[in-house]
Amino acid sequence: MWDAMGYDGLIASFDAAHISDEDTETAPQHRNRIVFVFVKKGLPLPGLHPRPACLCPQCGPVEGVQAWAKRFDKSGARKVGIYGKQYKYLCPHARCHRTVEPATRPIRDHIDLTLPGRQFRDGRANCKKFTPYVPETRRKVAIGLERFGDEAFLVILRNHCTVQSLDEPIGAITAEGNHHMLVKPGRTIDDCEVQMISLKTKARAQQFPDTHAFQGTTASDLTRQVGNAVPVNVAYWLTQQPQPSLN
Repeated sequence: MWDAMGYDGLIASFDAAHISDEDTETAPQHRNRIVFVFVKKGLPLPGLHPRPACLCPQCGPVEGVQAWAKRFDKSGARKVGIYGKQYKYLCPHARCHRTVEPATRPIRDHIDLTLPGRQFRDGRANCKKFTPYVPETRRKVAIGLERFGDEAFLVILRNHCTVQSLDEPIGAITAEGNHHMLVKPGRTIDDCEVQMISLKTKARAQQFPDTHAFQGTTASDLTRQVGNAVPVNVAYWLTQQPQPSLN
């Protein structure tokens, strides 16, 4: 369809935790996204290739080059995927080409650890009567205590997820519900101080500044706006790529 309309199209797939440039930092959030750019035929095509900052053990600081295990499926369609599964990054130097790891930002810097929570034994907040946490949540807290000791950590309230360190990007923020519970360790599981991450932390994970004014009045409205948003660093990076075609 786009070809018939006289456009060439480009597609890219990447993690928001790896996208940055001179004016924006990476998001402290793993968020796998697909982006498209269409330009009129005959105009220069933008270089829609993510080049995250990486540290090569042999060459030092480099801009990684995306390498796919299989770039096209059996039908000939371009594949999209998840970092570490469908694609990785390589050192750009021809004599090296080692696998390199993109530099990321931790979510720790965007969580206020001084805010008080409630003890795990007190059950879920915002319930009219006492509602204990389900056994699966208790199991995940136990995993976190064993793994992180006295360090605060996040429990991920999603299927097939358990816990994560504050020293890595947070998992994808969603538009519905809250799936990230901050845990400050106590002597036992019941003594742990817990609280769901705040809307401010979610917005920061999306790279919104604290001064950004969201529309809406209810918590649900604001949560949907933040969760449905494109990370600011990704949006900015994408707008910069077609600039050669517009000059």
